[in-house]
Amino acid sequence: MSAVIGLIFIQLSAGSVLQPCSTSGTQAWSKQLQQVLPDCDLVSTSPDRQLALRIDPRGRITATRRDGQKLDTTGLRIGPPAMLSWSPNSNAFFIDDGEGSGLASVFRLFRIVDSRVTEDSTIHRNVLQRFRTAMKCSQARHDQSVWGFGWSPDGNELFLFVQDGSHYPCGRLPGSSITCVVRVSDGALIQQLTETAAHRRFGALLPPETFHK
Repeated sequence: MSAVIGLIFIQLSAGSVLQPCSTSGTQAWSKQLQQVLPDCDLVSTSPDRQLALRIDPRGRITATRRDGQKLDTTGLRIGPPAMLSWSPNSNAFFIDDGEGSGLASVFRLFRIVDSRVTEDSTIHRNVLQRFRTAMKCSQARHDQSVWGFGWSPDGNELFLFVQDGSHYPCGRLPGSSITCVVRVSDGALIQQLTETAAHRRFGALLPPETFHK
């Protein structure tokens, strides 16, 4: 991936700040991703139609079952612009958190366990470590973004993209990146794909500009 094209992820995320609230919840990069816009209300229903997830204009997360039971989401909030995606199994969802600017992304996985929604940062940590090892990053060069962009049909695997930042990059070129497949159950890395393999497998899930030279 060229440095210029690599940075398109930041440009696309930042552009969402300018969109009206009527587009909150609409398709982002693919049908697997919904836009979450700043200062807008979003209600997203799980694939099994049993749970309604709400992100209010202040980024606070609440979840309610179809029978009216409210799940414990104490302290959970995000900083849109962001992107949301449900697991096909309806037992988890992830948010690519733009932390209020859209100039970077933190991958945040939330699991639904009994009557609670809990955050699990294992996958975010694991793919960042893989990137930093692959690029030989120093401890001071921690300016990377992580985007989830899809699930396997059975919900057992997650697809993620890690990109170097522009402020304190550590990769060989600005915008250096890797694409990973990760096991949802324990966060283990299953595969790291080359750009050619990522294009072949995930071309329908990522922005088309990603693979242009």
